Amino acid sequence: MKKFLFTFLAIIIVAAGYFLINRNIVKVNTVPAGWLTYTGNGIEFQYPGTFGANVWRAVTWPPTVTAVPADKDPVAFGCPKLKDSAMITES
Repeated sequence: MKKFLFTFLAIIIVAAGYFLINRNIVKVNTVPAGWLTYTGNGIEFQYPGTFGANVWRAVTWPPTVTAVPADKDPVAFGCPKLKDSAMITES
Protein backbone atom coordinates (compact mmCIF):
# COMPACT_ATOMS: atom_id res chain seq x y z
CA MET A 1 0.00 0.00 0.00
CA LYS A 2 2.84 2.40 0.84
CA LYS A 3 4.52 1.67 -2.49
CA PHE A 4 1.28 2.42 -4.38
CA LEU A 5 0.75 5.67 -2.46
CA PHE A 6 4.34 6.77 -3.08
CA THR A 7 4.03 5.97 -6.80
CA PHE A 8 0.68 7.79 -7.03
CA LEU A 9 2.05 10.92 -5.32
CA ALA A 10 5.15 10.85 -7.54
CA ILE A 11 2.97 10.73 -10.67
CA ILE A 12 0.81 13.61 -9.39
CA ILE A 13 3.89 15.74 -8.59
CA VAL A 14 5.49 15.06 -11.99
CA ALA A 15 2.22 15.80 -13.83
CA ALA A 16 1.63 19.01 -11.87
CA GLY A 17 5.20 20.16 -12.57
CA TYR A 18 4.78 19.40 -16.26
CA PHE A 19 1.56 21.43 -16.51
CA LEU A 20 2.97 24.34 -14.49
CA ILE A 21 6.07 24.56 -16.68
CA ASN A 22 4.28 24.15 -20.01
CA ARG A 23 1.19 26.27 -19.42
CA ASN A 24 0.61 29.13 -21.82
CA ILE A 25 0.32 32.52 -20.18
CA VAL A 26 -1.77 34.85 -22.30
CA LYS A 27 -2.04 38.54 -21.46
CA VAL A 28 -5.49 39.78 -22.36
CA ASN A 29 -5.92 43.48 -23.04
CA THR A 30 -9.17 44.46 -21.36
CA VAL A 31 -9.08 48.21 -22.03
CA PRO A 32 -12.56 49.32 -23.14
CA ALA A 33 -12.96 50.95 -26.55
CA GLY A 34 -12.37 54.70 -26.48
CA TRP A 35 -10.05 54.61 -23.48
CA LEU A 36 -6.53 56.03 -23.57
CA THR A 37 -3.39 54.65 -21.96
CA TYR A 38 -0.85 56.77 -20.09
CA THR A 39 2.64 55.34 -19.74
CA GLY A 40 5.32 57.33 -17.98
CA ASN A 41 7.40 57.66 -14.83
CA GLY A 42 7.32 53.90 -14.32
CA ILE A 43 3.51 53.63 -14.23
CA GLU A 44 0.80 52.77 -16.72
CA PHE A 45 -2.94 53.30 -16.40
CA GLN A 46 -6.00 53.58 -18.60
CA TYR A 47 -8.59 56.35 -18.54
CA PRO A 48 -11.61 57.30 -20.67
CA GLY A 49 -10.91 59.68 -23.55
CA THR A 50 -13.98 61.70 -22.60
CA PHE A 51 -15.98 61.59 -19.40
CA GLY A 52 -19.28 62.26 -21.15
CA ALA A 53 -20.20 65.24 -18.99
CA ASN A 54 -18.68 68.37 -17.57
CA VAL A 55 -18.71 67.50 -13.91
CA TRP A 56 -16.87 70.53 -12.60
CA ARG A 57 -16.39 74.18 -13.47
CA ALA A 58 -14.99 76.99 -11.43
CA VAL A 59 -17.88 79.38 -10.69
CA THR A 60 -15.56 82.10 -9.53
CA TRP A 61 -12.07 82.76 -10.75
CA PRO A 62 -9.61 82.31 -9.28
CA PRO A 63 -10.95 79.40 -7.22
CA THR A 64 -10.51 79.67 -3.46
CA VAL A 65 -9.99 77.03 -0.81
CA THR A 66 -12.64 76.80 1.92
CA ALA A 67 -12.35 74.51 4.95
CA VAL A 68 -15.76 72.99 5.68
CA PRO A 69 -16.55 71.11 8.90
CA ALA A 70 -17.35 67.44 8.34
CA ASP A 71 -20.90 67.79 9.69
CA LYS A 72 -21.82 70.60 7.26
CA ASP A 73 -23.05 70.42 3.67
CA PRO A 74 -19.98 71.41 1.62
CA VAL A 75 -21.97 73.07 -1.18
CA ALA A 76 -24.26 75.08 1.09
CA PHE A 77 -21.58 75.98 3.62
CA GLY A 78 -18.48 76.36 1.46
CA CYS A 79 -19.93 77.51 -1.86
CA PRO A 80 -23.23 79.29 -1.26
CA LYS A 81 -23.15 80.91 -4.74
CA LEU A 82 -22.89 77.51 -6.41
CA LYS A 83 -26.59 76.65 -5.98
CA ASP A 84 -27.54 79.90 -7.68
CA SER A 85 -25.27 79.21 -10.64
CA ALA A 86 -26.74 78.43 -14.05
CA MET A 87 -24.00 75.84 -14.50
CA ILE A 88 -25.66 73.44 -12.06
CA THR A 89 -28.44 71.30 -13.49
CA GLU A 90 -30.64 69.28 -11.18
CA SER A 91 -31.21 65.73 -12.36
